[in-house]
Amino acid sequence: RGDLAVFQETVSLFIDRLKADGTYTLISRLAHSVVKAGLRRLNTSYSRISLEDIAKRLGLANATSAEFVVSKAVRDGVIDATIYHEEGYVQSHDLVDVYATV
Repeated sequence: RGDLAVFQETVSLFIDRLKADGTYTLISRLAHSVVKAGLRRLNTSYSRISLEDIAKRLGLANATSAEFVVSKAVRDGVIDATIYHEEGYVQSHDLVDVYATV
């Protein structure tokens, strides 16, 4: 789902087992991937979404954290969108259907 809060809750539930297996460090690094997956899902579902809504849906602390995550995702090419800082929202760019005929 891309919900960081659910991910962290699950990790904390199984922390002893993860440490015993020696996989805790690996699993804790996956948090970033969880957020990216959720952000991709939101980007395809909404053409425009507020940073506050992104923070709520991904389990981030606040809109500032969401803006940082979105900014990194745009820079890394994870999503194609524009951040409107003053207005507090993210606008997804239209996806082009590469299979469409002219």
